Amino acid sequence: MKNKELLFLHLLSPMHVGGNYEFSIVDQPIQREGHTGFPKIEASSLKGSIRHDYARRRPNDEKEKAIFGHKDQAGDVIFTDGRILFFPVRSAKGVYALITCPSIMKRFGDDIGKDIAIPDVKENQAYTAQKTNIVLDDKVLLDEYLYEQVTENEDFTKWVEFMEKKINGVTIQEHALLLSDDEFAYFVQHCTEIITRTAINPETNTVEDRFLFDEEYVPTESIFYSVVFSDQHTINELGLDILQIGGNMTLGKGFVKTYQAEVYDK
Repeated sequence: MKNKELLFLHLLSPMHVGGNYEFSIVDQPIQREGHTGFPKIEASSLKGSIRHDYARRRPNDEKEKAIFGHKDQAGDVIFTDGRILFFPVRSAKGVYALITCPSIMKRFGDDIGKDIAIPDVKENQAYTAQKTNIVLDDKVLLDEYLYEQVTENEDFTKWVEFMEKKINGVTIQEHALLLSDDEFAYFVQHCTEIITRTAINPETNTVEDRFLFDEEYVPTESIFYSVVFSDQHTINELGLDILQIGGNMTLGKGFVKTYQAEVYDK
């Protein structure tokens, strides 16, 4: 593939992309990676949403089939799964923290072919970036968990600054927090949004029998990324800005702001 680019997705509203119901206590869970439990966006879901947005804005465009494919030919543009980069958790100061972990830093570095200095963070320890706004008396209170071993880390600051250049327009450094892999996994498992919904009988204006159900959402402010490959086209040709991904679009869910970036710094 000639072109390799990055597509970042910054959630402007909660997002529900349906996942596996078999092992979830939620009626309608989100998509998650099988080996980590981290939230994700399947490549097929991401590509389908982008194609729908493209076709809506450019009906009968001759490029659509070449870019996205059709029954007799694969499309030129290849999207990887949307991988979580930062996940928001309520904070006692600064409103919320954008948490990440060493395994995500390493995976991102592997995806773009860049060696990244990754801090060694222990359990019950946390690192912030230089311009942090979430530390109160040298502590960070995330949800109901208190971190007392919180220090600024130079390598983490450099990585966050690098990410802010890639995702130009999103403030990350003030909220960024590096946790251990295990603690990050806990928060992304237990700090999603769970919304209870009902179906109303239009004749009686009461809840339909057995139509009370829970839906899981990835919270607003989450940031995902996808690596995009192609031979003939670029992300810029897609004309992306704000699009919707996942279900419940008529309820205002799944709005994301898109950002594109070069994989390699010029």
